[in-house]
Amino acid sequence: MSHTELQPTPAASAALSAAHRISVRISRAEGGGMETPCVVCLQPCASKACNCSWMHQQCAAQYLRTFGDACKVCEAKVEPAGLSKRRIDDDEAELEMKARKRAREREDAERAHNLEWAQIVAPSAAQILLRHYLYTEETTGEELAAATPLCFDSVILSLVHSGEQYLEDLSERLSDTQPPSVVDAAIRRLRSLADELTGDGIDASCASVFMHIFNQVLQRRLGPVSPEES
Repeated sequence: MSHTELQPTPAASAALSAAHRISVRISRAEGGGMETPCVVCLQPCASKACNCSWMHQQCAAQYLRTFGDACKVCEAKVEPAGLSKRRIDDDEAELEMKARKRAREREDAERAHNLEWAQIVAPSAAQILLRHYLYTEETTGEELAAATPLCFDSVILSLVHSGEQYLEDLSERLSDTQPPSVVDAAIRRLRSLADELTGDGIDASCASVFMHIFNQVLQRRLGPVSPEES
């Protein structure tokens, strides 16, 4: 009676082949100083964490937090302290440090831009809106001083959407102290801010700086203010 030889399934063959390749890599690493992949991050590793697995110090700590203090395969205890560190972490830390530096530089540049724009535009904006309330709204200086303070949104939207004469007046006032290129840039940004206010919102630091200067001008002008003095 003939016996039929059993053949392994494709999945079993693949598993055996993978196990053989891993065994070869481990043997070469132990004998020839080669690095084998870390079982956690798959980056080259020079330290064996247990009887069967290679891990970096950081990866072993992550493994222990997830699975406990022993290897799930060989059940040997894993000690991260004596393992080699993952070299790629140094590169990642450097990249992260550079990214944070670039972000700080962008934030510093944006704050400087906000301050410069607010210092140029806010004083004239305050004078224009003060005149608007004293003449158009027939409000006295005392009434305006006692009224609820304006917010950044209302100031910007009033300047842009109350009529072209407001922007023309602003341009003329800015032209007294600023070159045409600066005036044009300031007006363009004012329009852009008005669009952003009706969209995704505006940088809070820009609004804060602008309204601080705006309110300072109003406070200096208010008090015994009459229409003849504005």
